[in-house]
Amino acid sequence: MARKRTIVQTLAERVRELREGQGMTQADLARAAGLTPSHVLKLERAAHTPKIDTIETVAHALGTTVSDLLATGKASNPGPDRADRLAQRARELGDEAIEALEHVLAAMASLRGRR
Repeated sequence: MARKRTIVQTLAERVRELREGQGMTQADLARAAGLTPSHVLKLERAAHTPKIDTIETVAHALGTTVSDLLATGKASNPGPDRADRLAQRARELGDEAIEALEHVLAAMASLRGRR
């Protein structure tokens, strides 16, 4: 019988998955969440049980929710949730970020059409 993952292991995997999916290093996440890099390392290795406020801070830094970080049975590809997180981050940065993101997406669509 397969051993069931603990919620701390689920959290560790999800944090690492989302961080890497956003191209963040552990140091980037630590800076965004106001943690030390070693704290993020321990979190991703499930080496300790974090406090709920730490989980909330990490979720915010990753542009997601606590419930998303703790959810079991997540697909390895976050799918539409990822687009929602990117849109939320752009909104938080303001109109200039939204406009820049629109330009990047238009350029990507243009390049894709050339293939």
